[in-house]
Amino acid sequence: MSREAADAVAALRVNTAFYTAIAGSDLAGMDLVWAREEPVLCIHPGGAPLQGRVAVMASWNDIFERGGPPIVHSQDSVSLIRGIAFVNCLEHIGDTVLSASNILVWESSAWRMVQHTAGVLTEAQSFAGNPSGPLQDR
Repeated sequence: MSREAADAVAALRVNTAFYTAIAGSDLAGMDLVWAREEPVLCIHPGGAPLQGRVAVMASWNDIFERGGPPIVHSQDSVSLIRGIAFVNCLEHIGDTVLSASNILVWESSAWRMVQHTAGVLTEAQSFAGNPSGPLQDR
């Protein structure tokens, strides 16, 4: 396996760990995913941008205390550009589909998240580029 392929697989594993932490309301697991040395940003659907690790982790703590949403992710893809991994995927919360972008950097010998953004797709957006029907695992 090439170095680039190995990096892509590792970045996708971190993305999966992120969603596993959400599914389990696992703050310690979420803490492991996020960067410690680089600036971080998180935009929850409909929310204002949260800048800085303290604000981002506090938001996840609040979400988990209320019982994290049952998010399932699908259609993960990764692009590697100059030491940055851009992971895009869909998030499914019941019948709602969101588009998510997770940006990772190489920090302390591992990929770490520096940005998570997610926004709700309209039904028309869900069908865009997918003439066979709603977005789903393929």
